[in-house]
Amino acid sequence: VKGELLFSQQGRQGAYPYRYWRIDYLNGRASIRTKALIRDNRFYTIQTVSRRERGMNHSTDRFIESFRIF
Repeated sequence: VKGELLFSQQGRQGAYPYRYWRIDYLNGRASIRTKALIRDNRFYTIQTVSRRERGMNHSTDRFIESFRIF
């Protein structure tokens, strides 16, 4: 994707580190949000892809934050 990284942040979900980032592409008309987490020897990712006008909504935030490793 030929896009622009708008933000990237690190955090922890319990004992496991994660990285969360957002990329805008198609000249700012679309957005990809990704949360990636490593636990033991496994890599997990959750991602949303949407039009820019829909990419900044609370449903997207709730979906990304709903991901849990047990």
